[in-house]
Amino acid sequence: MLGSLIVFGALSVLLLALGPAVLRRSRPEIATKILLSALALRIVGSLGRYFMVAVLYDGRGDAYAYLNAGRVYASILGLVEWGPLNPSYWTDQSRWWSTEFVEHLTGVLIAIVGPRIHSLFLIYSCIAFAGLCLIAKAFQNEAGEDHIASHDFTRFLWFWPSLWFWPSSIGKEAIIIFSIGLATYAYRGRGGRPRWALFAVALFLCYAIRPHVAAVVALSAAVAHWLGAFDRLTGRRILELIAISVGGIYMLIAMNRAFGLDDLSVDGMIEFYEFSAGQTLQGGSSVGGVPALGFLGLPIAFVNIWMRPFPWEAHNVAALFSAVELVVFWTLVWQRRRGLRYFLGNWRKSRLLCFAVPLFLAYTIAIGLTFGNLGIIARQRTPIFPFFLMILAALSVKAPVRPILRRTARAKPETVAAALAR
Repeated sequence: MLGSLIVFGALSVLLLALGPAVLRRSRPEIATKILLSALALRIVGSLGRYFMVAVLYDGRGDAYAYLNAGRVYASILGLVEWGPLNPSYWTDQSRWWSTEFVEHLTGVLIAIVGPRIHSLFLIYSCIAFAGLCLIAKAFQNEAGEDHIASHDFTRFLWFWPSLWFWPSSIGKEAIIIFSIGLATYAYRGRGGRPRWALFAVALFLCYAIRPHVAAVVALSAAVAHWLGAFDRLTGRRILELIAISVGGIYMLIAMNRAFGLDDLSVDGMIEFYEFSAGQTLQGGSSVGGVPALGFLGLPIAFVNIWMRPFPWEAHNVAALFSAVELVVFWTLVWQRRRGLRYFLGNWRKSRLLCFAVPLFLAYTIAIGLTFGNLGIIARQRTPIFPFFLMILAALSVKAPVRPILRRTARAKPETVAAALAR
């Protein structure tokens, strides 16, 4: 009972804190309805994920493994010997990141709300939702006065099926979405300056769950900073460029060490890639193989991540769910195809897109060349879906108005995010 009350209290906090921040220009009754509907979908998603794990998978999913390990950590939470309170915990790479991190976080939550799996699913769903709210807030900061466009994008973001279903269970997806959302919000910043302290926290959380995602986020920020550096090259900007570039390279090296890849040569990385790819080719959802390394493999990687499963490949309800979602998505892309040329010529004028486009491309390549199982792909692409939706929104622009994200008296936004070209 106490756990359920705390969960409902957390939902109330989200309603009071996140709603006005993201939807501050909407009429109160509209903002309340939107946020309540989005939160209701998190409850539906958590129940759906529980049904999938408990009934369809007969309790064999990662969520129950995290739950059982979390119970152990929760029982010793007050002892000095508990992992994170021991200095050696942070120096032994095999003990604290990835699965161990999620187990410890679950243990902390169990110590607070109890071991009810339904409550824990809902909490993780809210963690992911907070990340989506941060992305929506970053978009709002970019759009400025064009609040209509930002509200349309926010609704897209909050109600997209994959984003309220897949992260709604105990697992890594929810924390990754929150981490990437925090990184996006921090890098966009306010007043033209990123919030580097928040960005560092986001990188740490990314690394704690998936080191390769942290490397992708750091390198994407470095690329974004270089793309925007030539408008006004100051001493401060040069120092930031050097720092973020060094940080991206360091994160890449740290990723290799975390995975036990001591040999940083090309041969060593190819060997690691082939081993990792082979680990995902198990089960009935296997795509039959992963793309070959090199430029020829990139189109296949993109197809595997953003076009599969095809409708005729759907062999269960979850696969059908993903297939229909992708059909709807590409239908929307086709309807906005006339904006592609303008988007390709103008996305570098937006600080947010300078970060989002490299992140989207790098993440797609990273998982497209590694994963060969459609079930894994459906979950792995979820954290980057917000940026694909952002690109989709930018395709709505058919003609330039002016190269900044501001509304003018003569130009009214017509679509989801016309602000991305204004």
